[in-house]
Amino acid sequence: MEKEQLTQFENKCIQEEAPYCQAACPIHVDARALCAAWADKDAKAARLILERTMPLPALTAYMCEAPCKAACLRSGFGGALPIGELERAAVSLAPRQSKFLRVPPKNKAVAVLGGGAAGLAASWDLAKKGWRVDLYQQPGPAAAALAGYAADCPAQHLENELKDLASLGAKTQALASPEPDLTDRLLQNHDAVLVDCLALNPAGLGLSSTDADPFTLQAGKAPVFLAGRSGLAGQARYIDDLCEGRRAATSIDRLLRGASLTAERKGEGPQPTRLETDASGLISMPPLAAADPQSGYTAQEAKIEAARCVRCECMQCVTKCVYLQKYGGYPKAYARRVYNNEAIVKGSRDANPLINSCSLCGQCSEICPNGFSMADLCLGARRRMVDSGHMPPSAHFLALKEMESAWEPWAFLARHAPGETTSAWLFFPGCQLSGLRPGQVEGVYDHLRSNLSGGVGLMLACCGAPAHWAGRQRDYEAVLGKIRQAWQDLDCPRVITGCTSCLAGFRRDLPEMDPVSLWELWQEHGAPPAAAQKDAPPLAMEDPCTTRDQPGIQAAARQLAQEAGRELRELQAGGSLTECCGFGGLMAEANPALADKVIKIRAAQSPDDYLTYCVMCRERLAQTGKRVLHLLDLYFPPQGDEDPAGLPPLGLSPRWDNRSRLREKLVQNLWSQEAKPDRPWSAVRLLIAPPVAALMDKRRILAEDLRRVLYQAAQDGPGFKDQDTGRNLVYGQLGPVTYWVEYTLKGGVHEVHRAWSHRMVVGKAKS
Repeated sequence: MEKEQLTQFENKCIQEEAPYCQAACPIHVDARALCAAWADKDAKAARLILERTMPLPALTAYMCEAPCKAACLRSGFGGALPIGELERAAVSLAPRQSKFLRVPPKNKAVAVLGGGAAGLAASWDLAKKGWRVDLYQQPGPAAAALAGYAADCPAQHLENELKDLASLGAKTQALASPEPDLTDRLLQNHDAVLVDCLALNPAGLGLSSTDADPFTLQAGKAPVFLAGRSGLAGQARYIDDLCEGRRAATSIDRLLRGASLTAERKGEGPQPTRLETDASGLISMPPLAAADPQSGYTAQEAKIEAARCVRCECMQCVTKCVYLQKYGGYPKAYARRVYNNEAIVKGSRDANPLINSCSLCGQCSEICPNGFSMADLCLGARRRMVDSGHMPPSAHFLALKEMESAWEPWAFLARHAPGETTSAWLFFPGCQLSGLRPGQVEGVYDHLRSNLSGGVGLMLACCGAPAHWAGRQRDYEAVLGKIRQAWQDLDCPRVITGCTSCLAGFRRDLPEMDPVSLWELWQEHGAPPAAAQKDAPPLAMEDPCTTRDQPGIQAAARQLAQEAGRELRELQAGGSLTECCGFGGLMAEANPALADKVIKIRAAQSPDDYLTYCVMCRERLAQTGKRVLHLLDLYFPPQGDEDPAGLPPLGLSPRWDNRSRLREKLVQNLWSQEAKPDRPWSAVRLLIAPPVAALMDKRRILAEDLRRVLYQAAQDGPGFKDQDTGRNLVYGQLGPVTYWVEYTLKGGVHEVHRAWSHRMVVGKAKS
């Protein structure tokens, strides 16, 4: 990923944007963190937060007008949090926490005229940066310079702040009578002058507040700066003058260092924020009043009030996505991890699991106010890792193997309907529907041939989604090329898909085929008669994630279910916000444990039986024990007394085998041709107990693999034999994987006891 791409991804994520209160604060005090500290009843931590941001923290806590309060999200839900009171509790109940880190003194000096909020803040910041500061105040109590503000100045806190200021090296000087040449005289011994306009009217110095640059606060070209002008424009505000003092101090510091006064100064003063916090479900709660208003909050009262804070953040995508929660961050942080992962030339790529575990479902971009897409981020990274040779071959091995198998002669088929020489339509059920519901594929194809004019061809193949999801763009384009060629050989008919993943890919990458979903087609041309439904319970509709941006398909599926006599209920995460079952994006291949967690959460979202129109959603939900129907079950139910909602998952090997059996059956029954097996190992007979089959599924080992190994072993000679149990052990290398199978042979049937695999090559000893 290029740096520019990283920046584009990062800018879309708003999680790190300032909360509303902090953005509204002229000096950006982190009120959210303050409330979090108080929620833990930690006065010391609360005070430390103020000391890290505020000049004169104790004084400011009492004097600030709290503009953050108007921005508080709680304003509409019981009342804004009294941040000022929480700040005052922090400085009253805890002593100073931070130590002054004094920068070594520098050889330039600044004269500050006036000890109002601006003068004190500028003196504070400049002294901490090591500049020599002379603070000039007129005779009289120091509090007099702060008398122009609405808040009362607490004498004890002011005295302590002035002591701290002196400990930083700032010296207080008596202010001579203000005369027009005062700044010139001070510049003879100082390198810059700041005038606090509340404490000392600039007119008496021959200056006008309008002379100051609105951003840098420099008065003309001279090293003279004006701050604290709120009183000149109307009612004086402490926090505004404090902010101007800080801004002037930044300008003076840059001037003395010879740096630009304007470059890279975004974010000073109150700022808008792009943060969006979901307030749905927020309960109205009134503020807590202090039992003793004069003393303010006790620690317990501050804890109770701070607990009302919403802790404003975005995180909307993270709260909805199990995958995003898994890696302990949010999209902007993940973009950086992906960038760092790709920047590694050699060494461990720790972000590989993050990159390969995303289901690419697109829910995050639907939720995000700015459309941040983890799918785009992760898919782009997968493609680049494949191209650079850094994608582990094991990450998506079985899914790619299954895709390739669907194009083998024993599974692939592309023909006009029996007796037809042209096709106006082409039914493309998809490899998973063919593997999991072969009988229903037959039924649908018969119905389409009977009800659509112009001829309906059939193509049994894989759409290439596994290669697309794995980031293997060349392999994916090769599959698309084969589909396009087969489609053209059949006179370019309109394609009907039985799989929403196939449809999404075709609409994106093969739009010339004008693909249409089977459900939309039935909605327009009529569905077959539905099976009788007696006292059928309501069903919770589960939308496949590949229909997120296809409301027409979602509506058609609902209409067909209702026409079949079923009452539907909606899941909260449905429609455009629907969730992935863990199959998409090859999540289940790259991170089976996470995919299992995803589907269990999905299955628990309603006590009702589910209805879906994605066969892999049906398979994944059934793996959790959830009762679930596929939409085709309402029109082509299983034969006999079987309960279609209670059918167990089929598993990897049966769906693999079903594709070849479906092709063989169709070729024989419809086209009256003999399907010639081209796999000699298909005659190998296996007996696999359910626990062994479940373990094989977990280890991603297919019955097809074992047949090949056993067939190969029969050709090469005997393997190992356990004399105690009588069991045989053989192995065989298929591509990059070596498979082992332990079995006994009885009556020509291989009873499988154990099977495992690895990526080590087992060599044979030389004689």
